[in-house]
Amino acid sequence: MKRHLSDISGLNTSREEEPTTKEANPSSSLCAKGCSRPREEGSDFCCTRCENAKENTDRSKPTTHRRHCNKRYAAFFKSKNYYKKKEFKGEAESDVTSSLPTLTSSDYGFEEDDNDWNSKNQMRNLVEAIKEKDEWEKKIENEEIVTKWRKEATKKSMKVGDFESAITMLKQMRDKTLLTTGDIDYSKVPTPPSTLVLEDPNLIDLHLHQQLITYVTKHLEPKREEDKDWHPDTKEMVLDLVHPSLFCYIHGVSPVSIGEEQFEKAFGSNKKELEEAIRSMSYEWMRMKDVKEQIVSNSRYQWLPSEVKILTTEGKVKAQFESYINNLDKGKHKPLYEIIERVFAAFVPMFEKILDSPLPHNCQVIVKLANIHLDAHAKKSEYKGGVWHIEGLPHEHIIASGIFYYDVVNVKNSYLEFRTKLEEDDIAYEQDDHIGVWKEYQMTNGDPLNRHQGAVHTVHGKCVVFPNNLQHRVTRFELKDKQANGGKGHRKILVFFLIDPQHRILSTKDVPIQQQHLIGQTVHACLDSVLNRDVANIIMEYVPTLTLEEAKQHRSKLMFGRKFYVNGVNDQVYEREFSLCEH
Repeated sequence: MKRHLSDISGLNTSREEEPTTKEANPSSSLCAKGCSRPREEGSDFCCTRCENAKENTDRSKPTTHRRHCNKRYAAFFKSKNYYKKKEFKGEAESDVTSSLPTLTSSDYGFEEDDNDWNSKNQMRNLVEAIKEKDEWEKKIENEEIVTKWRKEATKKSMKVGDFESAITMLKQMRDKTLLTTGDIDYSKVPTPPSTLVLEDPNLIDLHLHQQLITYVTKHLEPKREEDKDWHPDTKEMVLDLVHPSLFCYIHGVSPVSIGEEQFEKAFGSNKKELEEAIRSMSYEWMRMKDVKEQIVSNSRYQWLPSEVKILTTEGKVKAQFESYINNLDKGKHKPLYEIIERVFAAFVPMFEKILDSPLPHNCQVIVKLANIHLDAHAKKSEYKGGVWHIEGLPHEHIIASGIFYYDVVNVKNSYLEFRTKLEEDDIAYEQDDHIGVWKEYQMTNGDPLNRHQGAVHTVHGKCVVFPNNLQHRVTRFELKDKQANGGKGHRKILVFFLIDPQHRILSTKDVPIQQQHLIGQTVHACLDSVLNRDVANIIMEYVPTLTLEEAKQHRSKLMFGRKFYVNGVNDQVYEREFSLCEH
């Protein structure tokens, strides 16, 4: 039986099988130790370690030695231009299999089945050769080119099944790259939703659904243009109607209506929570002073949930908000409170299913209402998408999110995608087994340590619930028809962030309304009839409130700090590079 290393000059390219014990042979170009590495000039051995171990010719214990020599062997390959990029030869690409020498497992010092090792090695070489070609992502879909490659590969004794597996791997790698960059078109490459995500297109009955659309459109959205709260850095495409970052709790500024002991229990652990999160990140990242200061400073801020009572009678769930929804005036919008209560009650079974436990009678929930507006005439026909994130900071203890896509008009390709983190220690693989790692984990060397968990098509009327240990991201989407609906489209959502029932935090029950204009209206309504208005104004100066401008300044600080936290979590947890290292 012959074994060929035809593309590597300096190695014996044809040798009969030999006993595992070898005598040093000065005429041979291989190491006398029998490790199949090229000799150093003027020596019978490839390295000092082999020379010192020359008395031991037992090749059944090559592990430590092999780790050392593999690095030298790789350098030798590189010095001989073994990995030199191939040039293209016309439309029907050829010459991909010049990278397919029949390297055997014993050539690397391995003690495993030759057929399996050779198969994986040929697949790896083919994948690497094709990926070096320009526009390989398109060429693997060209049947004429693939047919040419297949013929060349089989001439090199590559099995047809291995070739097809390699092409399939390349397609998977291409799609994974598109997932990472956010360029994938889910309408053409459908991805099944994760089993960790629940979705229901018919959860909310049509009458309640229409009530929500009508009320928000008539009573919440109409504002003067200068009074609209466009989310920062969204080019006036994301409109916040109710958002927890505005008039949030600010430590040392916001009034608190509970005793010191209760306060410490509800908020006093914030610093500890943030410090624990910081310790989980790498030293290299956290030694950046500005990053650490921004994250720690965010322990001053907290989104404020509402207290919600859940009652179940005869199998029917009812929800009642026991405290105000931050940034939603209950006196002015009481009908909307009732609508939101009924929508949240419909979400309760989905939350319980995702958490695998019933919700307690008293819950804490953060409410958000936001719109994304597209307008072809304003050159805003496409939304660029969001960033990967989980909701809130550790001290806010958000355990799950529920989203109702209650009004989606003239929009296409709107998806919410998910991913989980991977622990490198949980990825088990054999030495240098690139093919096996891909088949089992869809990972290659240098890939980010995360796993895509599917995407949900966010169409009109759909409800989605998912745990907050899943990162999520809004994909880019665009107008379905630039001529329809006056060239406009929108996507409107009602969101519930559920707080972990095991970790109560400060809520709107503990922190009075902070909006100066709302408190001012109440104070003047009560005092103007009995006091001079100037006196009422003096009293207002002693009421701890915030102006809208002050609240926006704090929101900017909150968002700036959270951006550092999100970027740090992504860089150091979800997007750390996987290293397929030697064992």
